[in-house]
Amino acid sequence: MSEPRTIPDIIDAVSPSIVEVFSRRSRASGVIYDQHEGLILTTLQALSRRSRLTVRLADGTSSHARLRGIERGADLALIQVDDINLPAPPPWQDAAPRVGETVLTIGREPESARVTRGLVSAVRGPWRTRGGIDVQRWVEIDASLPAVSAGGLSVNLHGEAIGFNSRRLTRIGAALPPLTVRRLAERLRDQGTRQRGYLGVGVQVIPLSPPIERHAAGMLVNAVDPDSPAGRAGILIGDVLLSLDDEPLDVSRALIDALSGRVDVAATLTLLRAGQVQTIQVTPSTRKRARHAEE
Repeated sequence: MSEPRTIPDIIDAVSPSIVEVFSRRSRASGVIYDQHEGLILTTLQALSRRSRLTVRLADGTSSHARLRGIERGADLALIQVDDINLPAPPPWQDAAPRVGETVLTIGREPESARVTRGLVSAVRGPWRTRGGIDVQRWVEIDASLPAVSAGGLSVNLHGEAIGFNSRRLTRIGAALPPLTVRRLAERLRDQGTRQRGYLGVGVQVIPLSPPIERHAAGMLVNAVDPDSPAGRAGILIGDVLLSLDDEPLDVSRALIDALSGRVDVAATLTLLRAGQVQTIQVTPSTRKRARHAEE
């Protein structure tokens, strides 16, 4: 491990590998992943539907980028530029940081880097995101995480990246560890976006009072496509979906996230029917045109 440096020296060394990523209505930071292939990691915050992505480097050079793949469960996207030379990627520190260690969060604004300072307040894990992604550990930092810092880095005082910044995985923000980031980045490079499974139901979130088996809310089924995985599995209008393979279905995007990557893979669906908790097996398929879709 290198000797600690001054904070301005660290920013000077690391910030060229952090870029600005923006579209017509969205903006965030990005991190150079492979300078030779032109690959950059960013957060879903940077993406806007049907809008062209632009990458701007620290020296002001800019280029349009194309999307290689997204992993919604980790708030991660891999994009690629072809016509500009990228600086070298940052050094990553695979070992877990120590609680109490000073950390800098670095993002990219149009004029300069954006930096905040804090401490590692907790290191927890392993952890599974609501979208079904296994994370080696969760690094909680007590520094503020401005919107522009999402998609940037958290670095230690040796100038090594200890995590990729996200504002969407937890309410307070989190830093995805290097091993998880590289694993997901390689999958996106090789395979692109994971397909999301299609179930074939219309749902709405409702509270459960009293809670059912620790579930305070569930998803009321208000429509079922009979020619769908849900219809063939016997899901009925009026059922309340509680969990899919133990992932709670208690907020509006929970079912969409739980179906990420689940295509032609059997899953256990726990539901409430006529006051009784039941489990059924269902095999989500690829999405098709239908009258009703998961919400």
